[in-house]
Amino acid sequence: MEIARASTTTSSWSHQPDHDRIGVSIFSNHDRFSIRFHVRLFHLNKIKNPKALGIRGSALNGFILTPDNKAGIKPSRVAGSDLFYLMQTISKFDLSKRLRRTVWMRAEYADGHIRIPPLPPAWISADPEFDPGNGGYEEGTRTMAVSRNGKDDPVRVGSGESQPIASRASTIPPPKPSPPQYQLPHDSTLASLQIELGQKLEEAQIIVQEMERLSGLRLVLDRNLRLVVNLAPPLK
Repeated sequence: MEIARASTTTSSWSHQPDHDRIGVSIFSNHDRFSIRFHVRLFHLNKIKNPKALGIRGSALNGFILTPDNKAGIKPSRVAGSDLFYLMQTISKFDLSKRLRRTVWMRAEYADGHIRIPPLPPAWISADPEFDPGNGGYEEGTRTMAVSRNGKDDPVRVGSGESQPIASRASTIPPPKPSPPQYQLPHDSTLASLQIELGQKLEEAQIIVQEMERLSGLRLVLDRNLRLVVNLAPPLK
């Protein structure tokens, strides 16, 4: 389905979210830039709450979010809210590697898809109006899960966009980021979870063995599932 090019009007976007708007922003993780869509449960319910979505289009012509449970991107839920993130590398959308704070677009629905209108030219060109340090409303503190299908950067989503950092004394270390929390599939059973846990443990054992080979140390998982050096003498 082709996206008809249309001029962006002030009624189609806002600096502030409302019930029917979807947010679009650019963030980076270790110099890898991604586009992030801020989607609410309300929007997903409009298209029968798919487990994954495909993203087509461009910032200039607008985006289409299409249910795609096989090859799509799994939404990541922000803890304690009805907000989800969809993330994809910007290389797929011909966008410059510059951070942009969230612009909130009025969502449209047709044929089981969500359509996001063309984004403001000032957002596309990363004008100062959309500079992450320029203030503005942001949502989300941390996510419960991140996409696990290999189509996006393995990142933990932090609080909204980059915000101005208050000055700290040089002797005070910055706070440690919270680790991502794993989100179980809604249709999980005890048997399926046991199988998945077994697979994860097998993968972990392979990684530990490779780390032992490279380091020359004997490693073991402690009771808190932390990898530590085993200093006990080897059994003869």
